[in-house]
Amino acid sequence: MASQTKLKKPNSHFSLCTFLFFTVLFTIPALFLLRTSSCSSSTAAVSSSSDTDQPPWSGDLQTAQFAWNRLDFSLTNPPPKTLKLAVFSRKWPTGPNPGGMERHAFTLYTALARRGHRVHVFTSPLDQSPETNKIPPVSDQIIYPIIHSHGDAEPGKWRYNKAWELYQEENKKEPFDAVHSESVALPHWIAREVPNLAVSWHGIALESLQSSIYQDLIRKPDEPRSQGFNASLYGAVLPKILDEIRFFHNYAHHIAISDSCGEMLRDVYQIPEKRVHVILNGVDENGFTSDKKLRTLFRSKLGLPENSSTIVLGAAGRLVKDKGHPLLFEAFAKLIQTYSNVYLVVAGSGPWEQRYKELGEKVSILGSLNPNELKGFYNGIDLFVNPTLRPQGLDLTLMEAMLSGKPVMASRYASIKRSIVVNDEFGFMFAPNVEALTAVMEVAVAEGAERLAERGRKCKEYAAEMFTARDPDVLMVSVFPHHVINPTIESLRTLQLGSSSTFKIPTPWEKDNVLYLVSHSSCDGLVCLYNHDKSGYVVNPTTRWYRPLPLCDYQKLMIDLRDGYYKLKRKFFMLGFGKDKFRGTYKPVWLYNSAEIGLKNATTCEVFDFSTNAWRYVTPAAPYRIAAYPAPVYLDGSLYWFTECKETKVLPFNLHTETFQVVCKAPFANVDPYKIVFYNLDNRLCVSEMKWPNQVIWSFNSGNKTWDKLFSIVLDLNFVTGICAVLPLALFDGKKKKKKKKKLMFCGRVLSQTLNTHDLETKSYDVTFTAESIGFPVLYFQSLISIP
Repeated sequence: MASQTKLKKPNSHFSLCTFLFFTVLFTIPALFLLRTSSCSSSTAAVSSSSDTDQPPWSGDLQTAQFAWNRLDFSLTNPPPKTLKLAVFSRKWPTGPNPGGMERHAFTLYTALARRGHRVHVFTSPLDQSPETNKIPPVSDQIIYPIIHSHGDAEPGKWRYNKAWELYQEENKKEPFDAVHSESVALPHWIAREVPNLAVSWHGIALESLQSSIYQDLIRKPDEPRSQGFNASLYGAVLPKILDEIRFFHNYAHHIAISDSCGEMLRDVYQIPEKRVHVILNGVDENGFTSDKKLRTLFRSKLGLPENSSTIVLGAAGRLVKDKGHPLLFEAFAKLIQTYSNVYLVVAGSGPWEQRYKELGEKVSILGSLNPNELKGFYNGIDLFVNPTLRPQGLDLTLMEAMLSGKPVMASRYASIKRSIVVNDEFGFMFAPNVEALTAVMEVAVAEGAERLAERGRKCKEYAAEMFTARDPDVLMVSVFPHHVINPTIESLRTLQLGSSSTFKIPTPWEKDNVLYLVSHSSCDGLVCLYNHDKSGYVVNPTTRWYRPLPLCDYQKLMIDLRDGYYKLKRKFFMLGFGKDKFRGTYKPVWLYNSAEIGLKNATTCEVFDFSTNAWRYVTPAAPYRIAAYPAPVYLDGSLYWFTECKETKVLPFNLHTETFQVVCKAPFANVDPYKIVFYNLDNRLCVSEMKWPNQVIWSFNSGNKTWDKLFSIVLDLNFVTGICAVLPLALFDGKKKKKKKKKLMFCGRVLSQTLNTHDLETKSYDVTFTAESIGFPVLYFQSLISIP
């Protein structure tokens, strides 16, 4: 078997170290600078919120025993060597709600492929759902992993022997530089034949032993020990630990997802420190944010009081014993005997659901929630409780809660204490027993909602620095050379911020050579392409999923009238795209003035319903005629337009209630529509007007319905034409999120060929990216979302 692998032994050490280096760049979402001080790693994590800059850590990265999340890497430099990488992963995400392991694998290996590495993923059969359209890969420019799914099994059912056969076949063509296995996707009798193998551990047998101990310790004095406990402990668990200790030395490198797991591998398993590396899990910062509206709606639906004296605890996960629900059930039952202002909301399903119902109206059982529903859950609670009896791994729910701005209460395990609740300000820890949990609950309730909210803000800062951190990518739509008559139009090309390399995304519709526009705002990693007389598409540039949109009545009218539409001086309106954040549904929206086509109402509104695959009218439509330009923008559950009134107004369309309501006047009036621009900048509704040579940018203050001046930029003819207002795309800093973002990325809107950066402090300009054409650019964050 060893002779069949044909691996590159002379370069295996360099290749694997290089692989691990790039693993860090993309497994860790938010990376922050490690301090060179005498404090512990956990203290350094907390001290990162201070304003004192200290020199960065330097040294041999292989000897670093802290989590690599604490480091700050440059994403702009190309890899010193491109590698051919083999990956063994039991599952690969295909549906809209993949699990944590699947999300981890997809994010890591897609990012490595986009860096130029040739990544081959060997996995179980994929679930080819009928609604899933995928843009096929091309051989000349691979920016996604190449998926090798074995046959002879149901979707998602892993057969390592079949995957190994596919690996051997590909390895014969050109040997792999490095091989990566997610946990024990490759069994040890195969893994021992691979000298350059790195393994990510999401839990090891020694941690499983601890879990067995904690679960036995919560037995009642008169409750007998389970019959299988001793047999399992001595017949399976202990021998497995010893087998692991003896065998783990055969792996070239180990990647632990918690600090405590890294310590066990070094201290108990006796793996040399240069071969053990800690990289913590991460979560999508766009999927978990603080939202007061979601909090109010969530509590209203459950009938929970919305006042400062009410405390709502929340727990999420499978309702089974090893998740600690026996502890939570008993502790909460005791708590409500003393405190009448406390409620518990449980997201999940399982055997303990019926037991919780015994506690009456004080407990709400929600069942399993999708990602959009989880946002409401986290926002609706005051404190997240995780009473798990399983110390292995690193629970994503704790990270999600912290990123949503909630303090946490968790079992005092080394994995949680060392990597998540590293500061007492982040919440509460307890020994995994009923008495300790009850006592710490009483302390939390006594603190009150205001103090808990203060803790939550600290949690959010830490989580944003440690567990997140992708900058958005730029999608360039309809790229073509402007000086060429009848040019060939390239549908999609993507650029990672900070990089000078772009990647083409081939599409089935590219052969039609149609010029597509793109809605101003992306939404959860989805973008909406449209043409006024062609079917449009909703596309996920990350997964290459797409879904076509049929023609609406507005488009059919333009097709019927053809040139007559423009001879009648009818305006060219633009498609809006956004999301009903309460239901989690996505909605393309056409809003256009209707008086010119013989209708009495000021506007007509058509909304696309993905569930019926059809457009429908919304009545009443907007009460004011709208400006055809600039394009509508999406923010926080609403689409926004400018009105065509003498005094320009801002007109939002609530995508949940599907109603229009004027919120305020614009900070200007009677202006050339090409001199103003409307956009979402750093999750703020912003407008600006160009008065050469200046362009002022205002941000909408939803509290008092006024506009606050953010800054004014002095335009430079070397970077813009002066014909139209420039289009701001992003505010960024590049290092720490706590610092004020001081750089503005923008582009011109007339045959633009560059993305530019303006330093708001030095007033200097720089070219971020230049090409023959950048098409119509839009920012998006990578996601796995599709629309069934």
